[in-house]
Amino acid sequence: MIVRARVLLIIFGVAAFMFALRTENEIARWAGIACVAVSLGLRFIKRDGSERDREGGN
Repeated sequence: MIVRARVLLIIFGVAAFMFALRTENEIARWAGIACVAVSLGLRFIKRDGSERDREGGN
């Protein structure tokens, strides 16, 4: 679940950032940066064993 959230946040963040560059919209640019930052922060959340088993991790 965390991995899916991270991927979706990165995709949305990059899309918002690209939109902001084309339209010169600062709010969208900061929203894109925030999404990517939150996604990177999610990597520090500890996952329980059941989630690792489903994803094939150790």
